[in-house]
Amino acid sequence: MGCLYRHGLPASIILFSLITDTAQAQSPEWVPVAPQPPAASASGRNVMSGVAGRIGSEVSTGFTILARDHALLWSSPVRSPERAWKTALPLVAVTAVSLQFDRRLLAALPKSGDTMRYSKAVSQAGTYYTLGAAAGAFVALGAAAGNRRAVETGLLAAASVAHVESIAQILKYAAGRERPDFETGTHGRFWQRQQSFPSGHAMATWAVATIISKEYSDNRFIRYGIYAFPILVSVSRIGAQRHFPTDVIAGGALGHFIGSWLYDRHHDRALEGAGVRALGLSFAPSFNVKPKWGGFAFAVNISR
Repeated sequence: MGCLYRHGLPASIILFSLITDTAQAQSPEWVPVAPQPPAASASGRNVMSGVAGRIGSEVSTGFTILARDHALLWSSPVRSPERAWKTALPLVAVTAVSLQFDRRLLAALPKSGDTMRYSKAVSQAGTYYTLGAAAGAFVALGAAAGNRRAVETGLLAAASVAHVESIAQILKYAAGRERPDFETGTHGRFWQRQQSFPSGHAMATWAVATIISKEYSDNRFIRYGIYAFPILVSVSRIGAQRHFPTDVIAGGALGHFIGSWLYDRHHDRALEGAGVRALGLSFAPSFNVKPKWGGFAFAVNISR
């Protein structure tokens, strides 16, 4: 957990914070502090001081938004108990049923060396640094192309990764479930100081995919096709013997909820009139697996 907070969460927060000045969301929270132009007689030192002050202001704004949203996510069951029950009851029911079949489903899967290597290679696409890089690409290329919807997609995706990494780790430590590859004969018991439940990869990929799906809901290929990405990553986590099926089901449901919540809270309705043609997307997954290592490439091209 310490490693996450030293590297994962701060990196996502800083990425989100530094790029909030490109956001054009409807909510006033997303409007950054307007930079003040330097005076004509300002020295180079004063200009640099102004830039540093602006960056500091943006970082502070980003932290404030993330902290506020994080508190709202955790308190949502208390603030809206009726809605929380409607969401939680089906998830609890499906999880309870799934737990009864975890070991049997896992035992039925092939456990060859090739299967493990391919699964581990694919699952790399669900890491926080891969998703964070994809979010940064949306923002940077969207800003360069003048595409506000791409910028918003990247901002919301970066925020979702930050929230997911924190929430997932807390839930993992609270559940303490054994991983399938922990030791021979693992039963997937809870409260054993392991980190199998829920799957963080499933949470993160489903959160990001949900945001992309909602942002580009006017394009059927993107709206539904993007979900092939989290499904592939979720299945790969089971194939790599890192999670039981219940772990990815719960993680996927939680990720979908987080992505939907962030989109509903911060989406700029003015962007809904923009045609999807303004954004050219191409997804080019490629696999390169060798005996001792594997890789996963994910390309996004954005044009005017």
